[in-house]
Amino acid sequence: MLHNLVRKFKPFRTLKGGRLSQDVLIEAIRLNRSQIRLKSHDMATWRISAARRGAPGISVKSPYSVKIEAINPMEYVEHGDPKAEMVKGYLYLQTVGEEDLPLQVKTAFQEDIEYCVQSESSSSRDYLKVTCSDQREFQYPSKDVSLHFQVPANYGADIKVRHDANVDIRNLEGGPFDIIMDQGTCRVKNLRGSHLRVKTNGGSIECESQLLFELGNLDTKKKGKISVKKLQGKEFCLETENGAIDVGASYVLKAQLSSESGHINLGDIHGESEVSVKSGDISIGSTSGILKAVTNTGNIDISLSRHNNVILETKEGDIHIKSLEESLYSELQVKSKHIDINSNVNVAIDKEEKGDNFIVMSGKLNPEDKTDEETRAIKAEAKLGIVKIEKKDWFSSLKFS
Repeated sequence: MLHNLVRKFKPFRTLKGGRLSQDVLIEAIRLNRSQIRLKSHDMATWRISAARRGAPGISVKSPYSVKIEAINPMEYVEHGDPKAEMVKGYLYLQTVGEEDLPLQVKTAFQEDIEYCVQSESSSSRDYLKVTCSDQREFQYPSKDVSLHFQVPANYGADIKVRHDANVDIRNLEGGPFDIIMDQGTCRVKNLRGSHLRVKTNGGSIECESQLLFELGNLDTKKKGKISVKKLQGKEFCLETENGAIDVGASYVLKAQLSSESGHINLGDIHGESEVSVKSGDISIGSTSGILKAVTNTGNIDISLSRHNNVILETKEGDIHIKSLEESLYSELQVKSKHIDINSNVNVAIDKEEKGDNFIVMSGKLNPEDKTDEETRAIKAEAKLGIVKIEKKDWFSSLKFS
């Protein structure tokens, strides 16, 4: 099935309470969007048979925002055939006010946009291909025009959007998922599968649920931020330029998180984690596994529990280590301008040397807890700063207030 529609749009100038030029209307939306009541209008709807062979998916290239979600399985049934899986597509326009758009306005809008929805096949799989062009005569902001798709839950997605268009994908499993964006925000929820890649040129990446993937890559430039509730899988790589990285929990065999100048805030981390920042702070709620955290000019704040080897390095910042109640026996090596060990910390100092502008100390943390043959090491180096070590109970570490 092939849909190929070419349309022209005429300017819509009507606004409740009087008339307003289109330029003023767009400016009013930009400045007062949070206070203005908006309405989404269904400008076009279509259905097409779902791809079935191989790893089915949908490929969308658009200057407008894209939303993809799993269709209700009960809606597969058409004409009594439970195998008749369909993909539903919608073209929406968001406007100011609660009035319905006149038919002539919808018609004019549809005539201004060219889009194509068609079935495609490769040697190994079937997929749906959707392409959409910029408006030619009348320009609504790209965030006000959006394409929505309802697809089977086992679909993957290949999405490329331009300008400040957003992407929203949720409740799908299978993959792969490949999302490339410009300045818009990418929101994902309840995704799982083989591969995930999200790359933006300045937009933020947000996930309010778990991401479960064998391999995952989240990458954003400029001031774009990355926020994920939970990572789980074999390998994840998160990278920002000037934006922060915030991960609630990480259950990943190997995780790499890096930023040029954004702060990195991690909750509970498990597995092998490598965290690096050039000029920003690193904060870690609890550590179970192997960790290397390095920053040039920022501070490191970390809580240790059932950790393995831990390496902490900063050139110009401070390091604050909180040993939780169930922290294990560890070999301890510290080098910094000043070392502050709280009296409630169970540490045995073996050796301490003082240089012109630094102190080197070695010892053992929780020495009486050495009940196995495994050797764990904590190495902390703050070349121009302070290393502080204290003991903290679990309740305090939860940061309730």
